Amino acid sequence: MMKSDNTKDYTLKVFCGGLLTSWILWIFGVGILLGLLLWVAALVYLFSEKSWLKWYLFFLSGWIVIPTFHVLGATRDYLNGNATFNQKLNLKQKFYNLDPTYRVWTRNSGVFFDGFELLENIPNNLTVKALIKLFGYQKDAYLGFYPDSLESKRLLARYGKPIQLKMVDDRLSFNVNQKPFKMPQAYLTYFPSLSESTEILVCLVQNELILIQTKNSKNIYLMDAKTTNIFACYLQSPNTY
Repeated sequence: MMKSDNTKDYTLKVFCGGLLTSWILWIFGVGILLGLLLWVAALVYLFSEKSWLKWYLFFLSGWIVIPTFHVLGATRDYLNGNATFNQKLNLKQKFYNLDPTYRVWTRNSGVFFDGFELLENIPNNLTVKALIKLFGYQKDAYLGFYPDSLESKRLLARYGKPIQLKMVDDRLSFNVNQKPFKMPQAYLTYFPSLSESTEILVCLVQNELILIQTKNSKNIYLMDAKTTNIFACYLQSPNTY
């Protein structure tokens, strides 16, 4: 009887240790490998003891709950048309091009790699990719022609026309084929090289894409002709937006 009671006490300690460790390590962002090993070891022990606590440890641990939360969050964002890829990136990089394959924006989730991307970013990104492959692109996503840097340069060199860039109602504005285009006001500070230009090289492609190249920095911007939103920027020198 004493042995049975001791076994039950030890089983409960193993369960509590495995469960608490999974959450504590995630909260403090350290020791993911150690935490996973302890969790697996605790599960193996609980299965060997045929304890009903094994299912609670499995479904309530951070190693399962956190990825599930990010999968559900990515699904919700996809249905709302604002799902993103989450990646650890350079904070000096102010702008991330629309993904040319999935037509999804990339969100910077920090710069320090702690191993917990396995629980957070990877489930989010895989879910977004799977949903797009199964059900199609998000609503309101840009689905038009999306050239790479070399193709953009070639099109601008062949078909680009110099056009004056002006300020109209505190917004950068220009005309293409007598049609006015006004950029979002935020671009004044977001893209300094563009806002400092008075003349730009412009090429309208298939009435859906506007290629813009600044005269000073030679940066190339890809703009959705429908929304006037810039969705890609090919820098000719680092961090010269």
